Amino acid sequence: MSMSVLQVASEGLVPGLSAGQEVRLLIIGACLVAVLALDRLVIWRLFRKLMRLLGRVPLLDVLREKEIPASRGLEMVVDGAFTIAALITALWVLEADIGPVTRAARAAGLGVLEWGRTNGVRILLILVFGFLVNRTLRSVLAPLIRSAVTRGKMGVDLDEANKRSAALAQVAGNAVRIALMTVVAFMVLSELGLNIAPLLAGVSVVGIAVGFGAQNTVRDLIAGAFIIAEDQYRVGDVAAVGGKTGLVEGLTLRRTVLRDMDGTVHYIPNGEVTTASNFSKGFSRVNLDIGVGYGEDVDRVIRTINRVGAELAQDSYFGPFITEPPRALRINAFDDSSVTIKVVGVTKPIRQWEVAGEMRRRIKYAFDAAGIEIPFPQRTITWASGAHPAATPPQARQAAATDGDTGSDEPLTSVDPFAAAHHAHALEQEALAAGNLASHREEVLNLLGTRAPAGLFLDIDGTLARINPNPAAVTITPAVRQALDALSRRLHVVALTGRSVAGARGIVGLSAITYAGNHGVEWFEKGKTSVLPDAQAYVGRMHTVAEVVGKRLAHLAGVQVEDKGASLSFHYRSAADPQAALTAIESAIAQVPESRGLVHRHGKMVLELRAPVDADKGTALERVVRERGLASVLAFGDDTTDVDSFRVVHRLRAAEGIPGVCVAIAAANTPDELLELADYRLDDPDAVELFLTWLAAETVEWPRL
Repeated sequence: MSMSVLQVASEGLVPGLSAGQEVRLLIIGACLVAVLALDRLVIWRLFRKLMRLLGRVPLLDVLREKEIPASRGLEMVVDGAFTIAALITALWVLEADIGPVTRAARAAGLGVLEWGRTNGVRILLILVFGFLVNRTLRSVLAPLIRSAVTRGKMGVDLDEANKRSAALAQVAGNAVRIALMTVVAFMVLSELGLNIAPLLAGVSVVGIAVGFGAQNTVRDLIAGAFIIAEDQYRVGDVAAVGGKTGLVEGLTLRRTVLRDMDGTVHYIPNGEVTTASNFSKGFSRVNLDIGVGYGEDVDRVIRTINRVGAELAQDSYFGPFITEPPRALRINAFDDSSVTIKVVGVTKPIRQWEVAGEMRRRIKYAFDAAGIEIPFPQRTITWASGAHPAATPPQARQAAATDGDTGSDEPLTSVDPFAAAHHAHALEQEALAAGNLASHREEVLNLLGTRAPAGLFLDIDGTLARINPNPAAVTITPAVRQALDALSRRLHVVALTGRSVAGARGIVGLSAITYAGNHGVEWFEKGKTSVLPDAQAYVGRMHTVAEVVGKRLAHLAGVQVEDKGASLSFHYRSAADPQAALTAIESAIAQVPESRGLVHRHGKMVLELRAPVDADKGTALERVVRERGLASVLAFGDDTTDVDSFRVVHRLRAAEGIPGVCVAIAAANTPDELLELADYRLDDPDAVELFLTWLAAETVEWPRL
């Protein structure tokens, strides 16, 4: 039979409990569920929000990373506290004797409260103080070290400086953290009532004993700390350490592990390292001495070497290893049987030997094809009469060859190596002349000579010199410099370049010509430098953008920021992924408020940021034409920025009858618009060098300016 409502009300649902007790238990359970739900929905979220707000404080930014674990920890503590409170309340409702529990809890609580009011507060302050000091040092120490180490560094140097600063910051941070933790630990132990004096004494005694017994080990550890802190070498470098040379396979505070070319592994204690030579720190260099015969045209030899280096830099396999293509640096020596030319280039670390070997191989083939002699020591041996076929006089061997009585299928005709070299040079010039400006050079010469005064306008990168992944390493050949020097006496020679005037002058090295730098914003003429007034106002903004964007792109290898005063250039030729690097550059620029309103201009693997002023290579060319009253113009260019100057030449020719010739350097990535505007083409900077050298020789009798 079912229970009646009155029975339930009077006897209750649970045997042994009155209805009132059951009601109170239900109320307690409902309250516990409500509190736990409130904890989930409100307290946890409020605590996480509080943690986020505190995490915005510079010294407490670590709380942003700890908000979820800390929130879950708080949730567990709150859940446990409410559960214990609910159990005690339930025992009270059941009329159990909870007096001993409450008395013990009260005594423990009073004891804990008293301890917390004294020692606990001090321990809490010590921990908080230690935490704040640690966070302060971590926030200040790393930026200070990074600023000191990376100051004034750019490009590859900046990458190496960032690695070194990271190592120094890590070592310094660990040392400070260990020292701070030791101090805090001793202070906390003291507050807990432990006598730390014997502990300190014991540590001192043990330290002295260990110091005497492990002097060499301590020396190795100290030396290793300095090696790592100073970033002398790292795992993966090729270095000479302790009289051994090889690949660094292991590096700890105590010892260095090297593997040499024979595969032998050397274990070197760091304390024995007095001198360390790193062959692969930051970059490596190809360093070759190439000997040629005294009868060779050294300018032609240099062009051949530079062409081989440029081709090697474009190779699908070797190209990614090369930072600066190998080029002839100078005539290094006049040796007994040869003229020695110094060839240098920059490669990625450890790649210099592989690149140098391939460079030698290609130079050998190129010299053979061009008829350039690579001399070697020769010795004359005198044989007894008739003892050796070589004793036959050359005239007799030649006569025998003419009569057909050679006694062999091999021809014995002699070849004059000097005549062959000059013949190869002539063939080279004919090949360069076919179908381009060289085949029309007489027409250009007549134009410049009959319509004086004439102006010669030249770009630098890609025209006078090949495009280099490292803009600071661009150079022009001595032959080009000599030709420009000679031409500046008969023609108005102007360098139209995106570089700064100081950078352009440093490359060309001539003060007799005019420099229109920053695409006509900055000028050098007649010994004076000037900047357009409208652009001068943007110099400060450009410097700010360069500084901020440079810091944001410091982690991106292969990107260089060039501050040219009134404009900026962001080079990404050496980036592993150029398109991704360009996207990162544009994104970093967009985040800088000072960049708003500046003009973006794309070139060959470079993004230029320019002041919004009416200045480009076209306005610069027209300014020179007007101010100097030029009657004819010859303009060279290879890039998108040269389109402006070519358009002005066409306009002057059509509207004002000033004859002009536009010459495009038709490389693989020359813009189509520039090629369409060009009257003639040249293949590369080597062809420009040949033309300028010829033009300088042909105009030597012209009257001076």
